[in-house]
Amino acid sequence: MYLLERVKSDAHPICIQPFTILNLESKEERGGTSLSNTIEAHLAVFLFESLRKLTRGLSARTRVAVITPYSQQAALLKQSFHDALGEDYEKMVEINTVDAFQGREANIVIFSAVRAGGVGGGIGFLSDIRRMNVALTRAKHFLFVIARCDSITVNPYWQDLVKHARETKAVVKVPLRNGNRAKPAFGELEEWQLDTAAPSVQS
Repeated sequence: MYLLERVKSDAHPICIQPFTILNLESKEERGGTSLSNTIEAHLAVFLFESLRKLTRGLSARTRVAVITPYSQQAALLKQSFHDALGEDYEKMVEINTVDAFQGREANIVIFSAVRAGGVGGGIGFLSDIRRMNVALTRAKHFLFVIARCDSITVNPYWQDLVKHARETKAVVKVPLRNGNRAKPAFGELEEWQLDTAAPSVQS
């Protein structure tokens, strides 16, 4: 529990909670039969490095996992963490698909939802309640869900989750300083604000 107390005392209080949805404007990308989301991958790395800084390296010495429903996103996440942290990144963070991580836990879990389609788009694997349950129950201390709320809330289960998160002040709007997918900028955690706007749910 020391990690939990350390982060809550040192970080911006609205940004770091045991359960937080990071609402990010992004776009999904299709490659063959799978999907990825480059901006979400960059945010996962940014969040990991920010937590490591806030905890003075403690978070990197605990069990951290980054999971996603899509194999293509898992591959992209591995490459992104390798580029940022070097060949030893696997000693600090485990990256896998939701299915492969089933039955296991980590102290900190970052979940990359990937789906960020336009109006009327579906959410594929995310609508699978079993996968949703696995994804949301793997964290012992912290769970961060990276998603585009307007996209995931087309599903009633995700809509209920986002609604509950808003009620508990656990939805944070992540600023995207530029549209460069290769090197997006998210500002500093201290600059992030609560996202109070209700998502536009498509019928």
